[in-house]
Amino acid sequence: MKKVARYLILIYIFSLFLSFVGYWLDSDVPQNSLAYQMYEVFMLSIFLFGLLSGLFCILYLMFSFFKSLMQKENQYSK
Repeated sequence: MKKVARYLILIYIFSLFLSFVGYWLDSDVPQNSLAYQMYEVFMLSIFLFGLLSGLFCILYLMFSFFKSLMQKENQYSK
């Protein structure tokens, strides 16, 4: 379970990085205060974290299911 927590922390760091890259690449002239812009970056990082975590959990559970299925199949073939 420690691996999953580490993966989730890495996913949040990656989504925060993507949010800052999006903020940096934005070519619009800022009309809001810096605090509101950082709030937008933070909320976008949380949104990306939710999406990427959902994708990660689905893939992680599928991989562990197929791994256990293959182990059971190997036990029956012996």
